Parts: sequence; C-alpha cells; structure tokens
Amino acid sequence: MSQDHKGRDVDAVAFLQQLDRSDEVVMEAGHRYMIATKSGSLYIHGTDGVMFHGSTFGGSMIAPGRLIPGARLEFSQGGKVYTSSPIQAITVIDRP
Repeated sequence: MSQDHKGRDVDAVAFLQQLDRSDEVVMEAGHRYMIATKSGSLYIHGTDGVMFHGSTFGGSMIAPGRLIPGARLEFSQGGKVYTSSPIQAITVIDRP
C-alpha cells in the first residue's frame, strides 16, 4: 500500500477499498494456516488459546478475520496484543 494515512482521519471503508486484496484469505473456523512473514512463519489453528484478530497496517484499523499480504497479523494471548512483521505468503494447511 503506497498511501500514508499516519496522523489523518480516514474512513475505514474507504481505507479497505484502497487495498490490493486479490491475495487475501478470509479466516474460517477449524481451518489451519501457515503464514510466512518477513521475520519467520506462524502456524494458526484454534487450539492454542490465541485469538486472531485480522490484518492491520498499523494504528487502530484492522480488517477483521482477514489475512492480507503486506499487512501485519494482529493477535492476542493472555491479555497481551501482538503484531507480526508484514505477511509475505499465506497457505491453507487443512480444512475441516
């Protein structure tokens, strides 16, 4: 994404419409995913007590339940919120 929204009010719907979402993956319950990021790989499944929020480009805007290459994965565990390095690739490992 080339536009910088830092320090400006931005409509969330307009923001999401600007994204290249051609490679996005909508997370579905029961599915497992391998997400390659700039700094490593993450394996997502619903049995680790981790809550996956979705993709973010920073700030408070998030695309809930979506994995978008170039964005960062936001998740929480034990009351702490974490953000990954930028997503490079997404693989669906299995489906229920």
